[in-house]
Amino acid sequence: EIYPESCYPSIAQLIERIKAVDSESRLKWIIISNQSTAALSYLLRREGYKTRGIPRPADFGPVEQAILEQLVAAEADIFIGNFYSSFTRTIVDLR
Repeated sequence: EIYPESCYPSIAQLIERIKAVDSESRLKWIIISNQSTAALSYLLRREGYKTRGIPRPADFGPVEQAILEQLVAAEADIFIGNFYSSFTRTIVDLR
């Protein structure tokens, strides 16, 4: 059971994790960088959170956007990532 949650958490598991972090830190904004951004953002807004994605500059392709999102996440006060993700690993290394 731990592997699916830490490797590929469901949207419901992400929301529960965000609620747990929020109860400790009182989040002001949640910036989402994930493949289910629209669904996760919608569900979080229904829970009363303010969310946003990271806008993509017109001249950025997917690789440049991923690098931008990693740099933003590396500077965030709080970061929730996927345990086995190379995307997350890069952010953790930058932090």
